[in-house]
Amino acid sequence: MKTIETGRHAGCVRGFVHSTEAWYHRSKTSVLDEVLFGFYAPEGGTTGEMRVVWRELGRDIVPELTVFDDAWAALAEFSDLLALMSAADAKHVTGKQFCEMLVQCGFVDMTERQEGVRPWLQQA
Repeated sequence: MKTIETGRHAGCVRGFVHSTEAWYHRSKTSVLDEVLFGFYAPEGGTTGEMRVVWRELGRDIVPELTVFDDAWAALAEFSDLLALMSAADAKHVTGKQFCEMLVQCGFVDMTERQEGVRPWLQQA
């Protein structure tokens, strides 16, 4: 697992969590799917995190990106991902398709699909 070597995100990895696939996901929520992504310390914590949720909008299910102001600088570092997102503009990508984009950009899947099982730590 490649970590960032310098700057604010030193020691972190570009990672994501497909939270609706995690063992701890609660099915009663207002969103249909959710993916969190950003810079994560392998043992926990983040220096910049954002999320995409999928909601019903009219007859469509659409993704919505949320970035709080403490992660705007982190978002600017994801130009490769933003280029892929731009190419998929208005195509209503699914959560799975978005995760495939993240993997294509070198993000590590940090989703805990089983309690206590963290495969990204075993890949280090």
